[in-house]
Amino acid sequence: MIVVADTGPLHYLALIGQSNVLAPLYTRVLVPTAVVEEMRQPATPTVVRDWISRPPDWLEVRPDPPSDPTLSRLDHGESTAISLALSLGAGRVLIDDWDGRAEAVRRNLRVTGTLGVLVLAHRRGLLEFETA
Repeated sequence: MIVVADTGPLHYLALIGQSNVLAPLYTRVLVPTAVVEEMRQPATPTVVRDWISRPPDWLEVRPDPPSDPTLSRLDHGESTAISLALSLGAGRVLIDDWDGRAEAVRRNLRVTGTLGVLVLAHRRGLLEFETA
């Protein structure tokens, strides 16, 4: 399954050292350039900036899709992740923000957040949920 990730889930998974669970859970993990840029911001924790500066081989960075004015109330990472997921027919979008999740669902996208990824990884024996 192809998934498109917003900043939040990647940020938190990198922060707790569990980003490696994404590769066995999903066929392909894509992010728009806007998400990479958000993860490189100076206020971002060093571990997250270091992770995105040397992204794993399984993470595919794609150019931002054309701007969708109907998504303008969301932040840039969320709106580009949703637009990219729609343009590619992705099976799922990984997003934590409530407004972004609601908009993705309105557009008939399947949504999973950080906790959902951790639960699925636990069920597949990739990590211990309580430890993560």
